[in-house]
Amino acid sequence: MHGAGALIGFACAPGIPVIDILAEQVPRNGLFTKYLLRHIKTPNEDIRMILSV
Repeated sequence: MHGAGALIGFACAPGIPVIDILAEQVPRNGLFTKYLLRHIKTPNEDIRMILSV
């Protein structure tokens, strides 16, 4: 794929590290993935709208 039809989502801004593990917790996914998985299940919702909120 040369970028056509590709979508890349980032969990943080450039140069900012993601801090999504709370003390003594080892989640299966980080916060970005946790909420993406929660909202991606919404029927007929455009992924671009989900990621823009």
